[in-house]
Amino acid sequence: MRRLILTAASCGAAAIVAGCVSYKQQVTFESDGSGRVVVDAWVDHFDVAEEESQTASAQNAPEINQGLGPAFAGLDGVTVEENWVKVEGEEDERREHTRLVLAFDKVENLAGHGVFEKQELSFQKNDGEFAFTQTIRTGRKKERQEYTKESEELARSLFEGYTFTYAVVMPGRVVDTNGTLGEDGRTVTWEWPLYDFSNQDVIVMTAASRE
Repeated sequence: MRRLILTAASCGAAAIVAGCVSYKQQVTFESDGSGRVVVDAWVDHFDVAEEESQTASAQNAPEINQGLGPAFAGLDGVTVEENWVKVEGEEDERREHTRLVLAFDKVENLAGHGVFEKQELSFQKNDGEFAFTQTIRTGRKKERQEYTKESEELARSLFEGYTFTYAVVMPGRVVDTNGTLGEDGRTVTWEWPLYDFSNQDVIVMTAASRE
């Protein structure tokens, strides 16, 4: 499961065939560039027999020291605040929910690690203005050229209903972005259906704000 989420988050969900994933990531910045990032991912859970053998407490409580946190343990300027995996839902609609919450001194420290393995993150402040850029490099162009019409249709049907969502909460009022600005004037969101996300080579998200 962890490998599936890492592949999806950093590589554009290139190889997901046995199960699909919905992924949500939100970065919240303070004016000094520090902040928190919350990652949630939901993967279809098929092994019902194994889950039924677990105790009720394992189903209802987060299981620490699992999931995506180990990649960030001991990283300078980064603190793992939450790190767990648990099964949610009933019967055929069960999903494994993974959550990772990190506090950081500089968002650049996250790049190249865990779910940020193939991502570049930047936050800059200049005279009361703030600029955020997040770039995801999936390297999907060559693989996409080998798709047949039938394989594309199959992939699209497998990925239907799953989404990748990124959000950033900026300090101050957002004055420029290539995403969707929320009603609060500070939150910007980018969202793609999983199939569309997985078929892009480079994704660039930008937001600028002022105090």
